[in-house]
Amino acid sequence: MKKSIKYTDSASKKLNSVLEKVKEQIADDIVNSKNYPGEELIEITASDIEETYRRLSIRNNKSTFYRKSKMIRMIIPVYFILGIMLTLFGIFRKDIMELIKNDKEGLMYSLTGFVISLTSAAIFYLYKNKENERRREYEKERRNLSKWISEIDLEKYDTEFLKDENASA
Repeated sequence: MKKSIKYTDSASKKLNSVLEKVKEQIADDIVNSKNYPGEELIEITASDIEETYRRLSIRNNKSTFYRKSKMIRMIIPVYFILGIMLTLFGIFRKDIMELIKNDKEGLMYSLTGFVISLTSAAIFYLYKNKENERRREYEKERRNLSKWISEIDLEKYDTEFLKDENASA
């Protein structure tokens, strides 16, 4: 069920100003991409607007479910690594205890290498996680914005905006 929306006067004015700014930004972007030396007229097509529109993004507020699932996605690899470490410690416990008692220098090299490997793996995982999150968010916003722009009748908006400008002048 689609809910009805009622804009207040100030909201309508603000929406019109925001749409005008977006329209100007789209036009500026297209002009910058089509700015060829010697041309005096730049023609903007519907496909130009659609392509520029795809790069627009509206950030959605994050829900608590999203934050919880993100935390779970980060904790699971930590538990996985901890489980592997405990398994290896159980298998090589006698060797590790002997290393601790007899070879302090070898122990330091082993622990330093382990910490460096663990840190780099964690940083790599966080980087990849953030990159995937941005990619999913971008795709979701692109789908939403494509749907939104297809619903806007730009010609109608242009004529209504011009009528409003002429009435206020």
